[in-house]
Amino acid sequence: MRTEVLIGLILALPALAHAQIVPIRLETGSRIWLQGTAGPVHFSCQATQVEVTGHVSLRAHGHGHDQVELFVTIPVASMDCGLAAMNKDLRAALKADRHPTIRYALGRYTVSQPYRIAQWMETYGQLSVAGETRPVNIRVLGQPDPGTGMRLTGHLPVDMTDFKVVPPSPMLGLVKVNKELNVYFDVVFRADRQSFSVN
Repeated sequence: MRTEVLIGLILALPALAHAQIVPIRLETGSRIWLQGTAGPVHFSCQATQVEVTGHVSLRAHGHGHDQVELFVTIPVASMDCGLAAMNKDLRAALKADRHPTIRYALGRYTVSQPYRIAQWMETYGQLSVAGETRPVNIRVLGQPDPGTGMRLTGHLPVDMTDFKVVPPSPMLGLVKVNKELNVYFDVVFRADRQSFSVN
């Protein structure tokens, strides 16, 4: 398998004669959070629940490229900003009653350059927030994790108005949340080697 592709970092597996479907799971301790400002105040909201589904399709030499299917789902109600009032404002702004989840779907990725023992990757996917879906490009640093894992870190600047989200205005409108947020992630994906299936 080509060493520069993402799967070469995720898995330490030999080349296989047939395609292998390897499920991906999210390791405990992985973090996704957003940071923003409201007037002079900085705030941070942590995703306390994250669901990851997907798999890696591994192919032997001469049988095409390895492929990754990855979906990340975050319940809006699981976003914790540390204050009940702020949590309520965020859920209202994100229309959680009608669109209870934030969802990301990976489309494709390319390896841009090595960085020490890690690799920079350009990822291209779809982000759905408050019922609106937009294409997003995220630069990700991938580092091998012990065993069959890979640590991915990066961040995505988000303009809430791109998703037709009106920034909350807490304190009776005296303070307005900046429309620009940064979504950060520091996650470890693990290949479930005990769940192979052969095509």
